[in-house]
Amino acid sequence: IATAIGGILNSFPYTCFAENVGLVRLTQIKSRWVVAAAAVIMIVLGCIPKLAAIMACVPLPVLGGAALSMFATVAVVGIQTLTKVDFDNQNNMIIVGTSVGLGMLATAQPHIADNFPHWAQIVFGSGITLGSMSAMVLHLIFNHFMTEKPQKSAINTHGTSVTVEAEFVSYPHTDH
Repeated sequence: IATAIGGILNSFPYTCFAENVGLVRLTQIKSRWVVAAAAVIMIVLGCIPKLAAIMACVPLPVLGGAALSMFATVAVVGIQTLTKVDFDNQNNMIIVGTSVGLGMLATAQPHIADNFPHWAQIVFGSGITLGSMSAMVLHLIFNHFMTEKPQKSAINTHGTSVTVEAEFVSYPHTDH
């Protein structure tokens, strides 16, 4: 709602960045006052160019080290989210493996989509876009369109093969 109203009233766009997740995870600070204080600092730096120039003198290795820890934390949060996935289900393993592989392919080979049409370069040129879209499409295919029960064959008492639907039943464990 805020983005729509901001667009109508010609305001700045509202965005949410992954590095914010990393910063909250690193610092454990979830207060809105921190954002307000950062806004005040940015306003002051915008009004006093000499002070902003001093802040711009922070060495690139320092900024790189901060960015490394921040984005690594975002990656760890993503991995922690994947630990909640049931990898005993073969479909989930295929979905995650294919999506991560396609995302890494687009990231490791940035020119892989150069010969695609312009509309396809948007999808295939970004590892995040390609990986997330493939995860969504594969999830729909494997978990919504292919919902058949697994089948296995068994041999009946007459020696002929029959197909039986496998039922997974869990019994409580008791020690006797």
